[in-house]
Amino acid sequence: FGTQCFRRQGRFGFLQRYLHQLFGIILTDSQQRILEFNLSAERIFGHSRQEIQGRQVIELVPPDRKDVLEAGFRRHLETGESPVPDHVAFETTALHKSGAIFPVRLAVNRIMMGDAPSCLAMVIDISEEKRLTSELIQSERMAALGNMVAGVAHEINTPVGIGITASSELEDRIRMFEQTLRHEGISEEELETHISFAGRMVELIRINLERAADLVRCFKAVAVEHSSGTLRSFMVRECFESAFKLYHADPNFPRLTIHLDCPEALEMQSYPDALIQVILNLLSNSRIHAYRPDEEGHITIECQVSGEHLLFSYGDDGSGMIESVRNRIFDPFFTTNRQHGGTGLGMHVVYNLVTKTLGGSISCQSAPGQGTRFLIKIPFTILRCAIYDANEDQACVQTTSECL
Repeated sequence: FGTQCFRRQGRFGFLQRYLHQLFGIILTDSQQRILEFNLSAERIFGHSRQEIQGRQVIELVPPDRKDVLEAGFRRHLETGESPVPDHVAFETTALHKSGAIFPVRLAVNRIMMGDAPSCLAMVIDISEEKRLTSELIQSERMAALGNMVAGVAHEINTPVGIGITASSELEDRIRMFEQTLRHEGISEEELETHISFAGRMVELIRINLERAADLVRCFKAVAVEHSSGTLRSFMVRECFESAFKLYHADPNFPRLTIHLDCPEALEMQSYPDALIQVILNLLSNSRIHAYRPDEEGHITIECQVSGEHLLFSYGDDGSGMIESVRNRIFDPFFTTNRQHGGTGLGMHVVYNLVTKTLGGSISCQSAPGQGTRFLIKIPFTILRCAIYDANEDQACVQTTSECL
């Protein structure tokens, strides 16, 4: 078929027919009046070629987009620049004859007809593409929700189940103790045994209730929204140091030496509570996974300004990760330490806080025996930042905080 088309219609006949079937093609003159309107354009916009010829191309644009695109088309005719700067093809909305507004992908080219510039536009209706994309996103969200529900049930059922079993056992032993006390009496040794058993059961119940409460708190944090916390101005260095104080306040945390390299007078407008939580979760991740309980570790945090972004890197000198673990580190409920109480939510919470609440990005670099490094980029408004030379004034930009 293709060979016959090429032979009958010339070298570009088949390509021309294909383009006419795939794209709506609109040709306008220098006054933006429509000269040509192919069959695909008729199908996309609902206008026949006869009724649309001679009318302004801007009539195919929704009212709220007319001013912008009209200026863009005018600039395109004069200079050849795309109606949307830096984009050869771009997505916008179009107006159907029925009044319906629908999404399109549009490419515009400036051509010369005689001595006058003209526009050749190629347009395709992407309504179906958008619908399929939306369905795919919704499907992924539902799948993620299913995984979340399964994870919630599995994680919370364990401590709650242990607590119920322990309370039931304690209730039975108290009933037996009461019957023995009333009918036979008890010895001092039996009393001490009962008190010891009751103490163990109460401790077991308390530990598992606290575990369940921590899980609920983590699950709530997973669903963090952009509106969480308070948007305000704060000093970046003070925010980091506040997180270090919170970390050091827990006597169960192992000894970590934290090196912070951050400008003293750097101020930003964002969500400090979210940033503190990110730092705490990173420290907790290093504590649990990078070092043995009796091992000392070193953490290095470096901050710098890049345009309208705060860039900071967080690195530890711990055990590092293999590639398969590194690729899944931000997945919810993924953990390599479940036998010691890991929930697999800490780094997923970090990812949500960085990408959603703080509007930034995060990546991870790691290899076995080479430690782990997280690179975080957060947009912010710089209100004031002292000018300094890191090579000449190290003392003003670098501190060392040690867990005492």
